[in-house]
Amino acid sequence: NSLSKMIHNDAEETIISIVELLKDHYFFTINDNNEKTNYSFLKTIEGNKRVLRAYLINSKGKVVYPDGHKSLVVDSLHHGDLSVFDEDITLVSFETEPEHFLRTFIRIQNSPDCIECPLHSKNKYGFLVIDFSMDDTEKNIAFTRKFSTLFTLFMVIVIIGFVILMHYKFVKKSLSDFQSSINVINRGNLDERVIIPES
Repeated sequence: NSLSKMIHNDAEETIISIVELLKDHYFFTINDNNEKTNYSFLKTIEGNKRVLRAYLINSKGKVVYPDGHKSLVVDSLHHGDLSVFDEDITLVSFETEPEHFLRTFIRIQNSPDCIECPLHSKNKYGFLVIDFSMDDTEKNIAFTRKFSTLFTLFMVIVIIGFVILMHYKFVKKSLSDFQSSINVINRGNLDERVIIPES
């Protein structure tokens, strides 16, 4: 369980690192002038094997990418509730069949240069939402659990074998020698002695 938790935390830290790189090197302005550029970038992101889906949500909570998309997949959050995310990067885990994924909410805003532009508002925020697949992580966790179970069974077998060996060597053999000496004495040989090891 400890190893599984470590693997899961490591996957989350990796995703956060990737997202922070995106946030540090790209600024998104949600408006009619550059939506197409953002869409192209989002399609590139979706091409990654770890990414299941990518969404772009404007400041009003409307999904503007992909086109015609009404709601986020298996999301219990209403778009109006996105305002509760105070952090620049928020991770929400979804465990649904057949997939388990981490949904990353990235708060986006105009770049510092664009804030000075008269057409843009300093308070214009939106969200870039990326669903990262946790399939590989779950496979690693499953492998860890299977390995731990097999290793535990192996150790139990080794310990049981060792106990049986010790029992035979020190207990059963000693009792057998003692019984043999008693039989000899019962037959009248009073000179028979039981050998007791110094240890």
